[in-house]
Amino acid sequence: MKSIYEFIIENTDSEGFLPSEPLKLPDHDELDIDMQENWVPGEFEAVMVRLPYRLKEMAVVNYFIARTVRKCIKEPSQKNKRKLFAKLKKYAVVTIADSVLSHMSRMNIDKARAVRLATDMITRSKDRSVVKFGIVLLGAYGKEEHCGLLHSVGIHEEFTFFACKAIKNLDKHVTYQDRLVALAERTSGWGKIAVILEFSDHALTDETREWILKYGCKNSVALYFSACECAIKGDLDGYLQGMVTPEYEGAEYYADDDMTEGICDIIEGLLQGSSIKEADGVNEVPNIKNIAKNIKIIADKGGFYGNSIRINNLIPRLYKSLGMKE
Repeated sequence: MKSIYEFIIENTDSEGFLPSEPLKLPDHDELDIDMQENWVPGEFEAVMVRLPYRLKEMAVVNYFIARTVRKCIKEPSQKNKRKLFAKLKKYAVVTIADSVLSHMSRMNIDKARAVRLATDMITRSKDRSVVKFGIVLLGAYGKEEHCGLLHSVGIHEEFTFFACKAIKNLDKHVTYQDRLVALAERTSGWGKIAVILEFSDHALTDETREWILKYGCKNSVALYFSACECAIKGDLDGYLQGMVTPEYEGAEYYADDDMTEGICDIIEGLLQGSSIKEADGVNEVPNIKNIAKNIKIIADKGGFYGNSIRINNLIPRLYKSLGMKE
């Protein structure tokens, strides 16, 4: 059986995309029956991090896993690897990663050896849990040059949650935004949502904010999972205000087809979220009433190109949700 990494690379096309249908990993048949029948790439991690309480293993479990990782880094024998991999298969990586790394931060870890082990786990393992922890380990001890490897495995949405965090941790420059955009463009479900959540709330470039407003919200799960994040991180309020009160006197700005569609997705997602318990809706977006007013002003002036019918249908729904009168 090929390693998971080899399998992903084999199924990646020349533009860096996987097939549109969820690509079942080589270890799919080893999952329990319920997981096999209900598996959606990246869903498990997305559910875990959204629980009102965060599931974590006991501190003693995490400590002994950290010791096992350290031993495997120091002496990467087949025996030590088998012992480590067996432990990783017993626990959901999302529930142990942070705590294990915390314990390891207080241990004497050889970074170069840690990177070798992490790379080996990512590229050679046939088990998804091992690959996930390899990504976590590489994100903690790797360098910016390893972002390419993380991108290659991260395009499969089973691993995007871990890959985008690792990429952001390794690339301390503004270029991390381009890397995350490239990853988001090659995912569409829980993986894309994970990428959107990973963008910082501030210090984003104009290009990144524009991309978020145009394309960030659309996904194959539900718009409300990313709508609030896109409204805030894309600075929807600032963008619309700039259209209503241009920087230069006499200048006129229009939202092109893609921007109009993106804004519609965001507003639709916010309205969806407002009707769902514990989901982010219109009231979680700063200056939402100003946003609503400016959308109407721009729509009345014909400033939205593309699907003007959709935006005009959304305006009364948005006003009603906010208790505003048109």
